[in-house]
Amino acid sequence: MLIQTGVDCLLTGSNSANAHLQFLTAQDTVVEFVREERVVPAVTQDWMDEMSRFTRIMEPEVDEGEENNARVADDARDFSKAQEILDDLLSANWLNDNERAQVHQSYAWLAQDQEQPRLAIKHLTEALEYRESMNFRMEERLLYGLSRLHFSVEDYGNALKYAQQSMDRAQTVNDIYYPYMARIYLNLGELENAKEWIEKAIDKKNED
Repeated sequence: MLIQTGVDCLLTGSNSANAHLQFLTAQDTVVEFVREERVVPAVTQDWMDEMSRFTRIMEPEVDEGEENNARVADDARDFSKAQEILDDLLSANWLNDNERAQVHQSYAWLAQDQEQPRLAIKHLTEALEYRESMNFRMEERLLYGLSRLHFSVEDYGNALKYAQQSMDRAQTVNDIYYPYMARIYLNLGELENAKEWIEKAIDKKNED
């Protein structure tokens, strides 16, 4: 119970699938290892145009005077149209691997907003098939998002697996990992490992 209390105090924010993938676009100061850079194919104008259409559907503009703006925005989204755009892109033969990976990432976004975590898992897994055509930071974010989605469906073994892979991509471990790793180990029943990560989280807080 003491370990659980420690994790709850350290881990802030929602455990919903929506919150889990926010990390994918979060701005932070994680520094990558010095390593040979990957050659990341440039995105094309046609791809950008289609993805802009998708984004406008997922993030519709709402009048500033509207009450309950978040609800109004949600109601304005046409998920079927957004899915149609992504399906058309995935069926196209002109996408390069970087573009295809980002379409799968966007599909995961669409799936999580429809509360379909297993579909989101499927698409993030497929996005990672093109990891050699993405930068290391994007790979880290996808791995972390995949871990959090597995956690949301109580698949703690895979949550641990992908969290460890995500950390392997970063030179400096982001603060968010410490309480998260403790919670994974707690759910796996590995109390000593959970305690170790709680202690790391406390030490990190004391350093800041």
